[in-house]
Amino acid sequence: MTSNKRANIPPRRTGNPFIDRLPSLLAEDVFSKRFRQVPFYEEEMRQASNEARLEYLLDILTYTCPLTRHYDLYLSIWQMLRHGYLMRDPTDPDFWPRWRVKMLALREDLSQWNMPKLRRKRPRPFVASPFDASLFGLSGNGKSTSEGRILRMFPQVIEHPRFNIRQLVWAEMETSTQSSTKDMLISAMAAVDDALGTSYALRFGKGEEYHLLFHVINIFHVNAVGLLVSDELQNLTNLKSRGADAILGFLLRLTNESKTPMMAMGTYEAEKMMKTLRMKRRWWRAGTPEWKPLDRQSEYMVFLAGLWPLQYTRDVTVRSPELEDRLYEESQGIPDYVVRLYILAQKYLIVRNDGGKRSETITPTLLSQIAREYLGPAHAVLQALRARDTELLKSLDDVELPPISQLITHRENSSTAAGSPKKPSSPTETSDSDEPTRRARPHTARNTSRNHNSVSPSACELLTTVGDGIGKPDVAHDRLRSAGVVKSGVEFWE
Repeated sequence: MTSNKRANIPPRRTGNPFIDRLPSLLAEDVFSKRFRQVPFYEEEMRQASNEARLEYLLDILTYTCPLTRHYDLYLSIWQMLRHGYLMRDPTDPDFWPRWRVKMLALREDLSQWNMPKLRRKRPRPFVASPFDASLFGLSGNGKSTSEGRILRMFPQVIEHPRFNIRQLVWAEMETSTQSSTKDMLISAMAAVDDALGTSYALRFGKGEEYHLLFHVINIFHVNAVGLLVSDELQNLTNLKSRGADAILGFLLRLTNESKTPMMAMGTYEAEKMMKTLRMKRRWWRAGTPEWKPLDRQSEYMVFLAGLWPLQYTRDVTVRSPELEDRLYEESQGIPDYVVRLYILAQKYLIVRNDGGKRSETITPTLLSQIAREYLGPAHAVLQALRARDTELLKSLDDVELPPISQLITHRENSSTAAGSPKKPSSPTETSDSDEPTRRARPHTARNTSRNHNSVSPSACELLTTVGDGIGKPDVAHDRLRSAGVVKSGVEFWE
């Protein structure tokens, strides 16, 4: 009886161990279960200490929600792997002899790469073209995270003792801002080294670019590399035009000769580098989806349904249409921004709860306040998304926001150093007490002073207050803050 695994593989691929040992295609519901990741959560965690709840907030960063686009990407990778192995079958008696002939011809061809008149036409042993693809979009849309989780559904290394081959199913290579053609080729060797524990980069990392390319092509064939993922390609935009074109040319030659498909990933800046029609055709052939922000009516609602229950505030905030609309308006459906605002809004409420005296409820006004404070660098991108101006969006520089963990840790450390939590700005809607709060940003006091032209206390009065406040630092501190003499670090940034 034929096994289910083989029954799912087209007949022409049966018998190729590079293909047969790959996992079978997952149904969409099975894929969704494997892709989904929700952090551990219990209602009792709401009643933990402030410090513990701030730590719990970081667990939300592990949340991943399967969407149709993720399954489409999985299908593309599954197809690319099989297509790349179609013409690489170690059971073929001519497999290795044919490769030796090819490498001898390639060595001579590469030595004459800059001398086109001397290049001779040679028959190509392998006629199939690689099945390359691209994945471009805004930062924060989850491209790299999604690709990483999907790749790990496939084994990275498969042993073939009969053929003395270690099949490297996939390898990841990140482009640095200082990359050259030589650096890129060494990175490709290092990607193989990281997966197999080899030392190709050390052994073959010296010499001319064409010499390195020859070795990389051979390394990819000998180790049966199934897919090369090249991420952060927008870093090549820091190079001169000819430098970026040269690197892309080497990558094309690498995939052509080794028959290893490549997935090119990056922001819209990387997409702009694909200037020629040939490059655009090659890197869209596998049908990978365009990585846009979440659709408001479908993807966003699914994403938010899994995210919203992850609340660590004392008070439960019920999801409402107004909150949904405001969170989408401020984030424009970029998953990283949605999660970022949701975490930082909770962090704000936890830090300013004043020993449980204040409400810990998320409001639309609070979400807008957090967005103004933390998403400032992304203002131009968000405005372009609101205007649906695709051309403007693709012309903007990439935006890098500080890690959320850094924001939470920094604020937590700076607040506990003084003995009490630091209170960020307090939107009017979320305030439930007129009691002056230590280190609270005095928006109300400053507005009142500006509108009514009230006279601030004299220096003598302030000195008297400070003198009377010895032993009672809270009293002196609050009086100085109300006079506008003392400001928080956040206010100095504005």
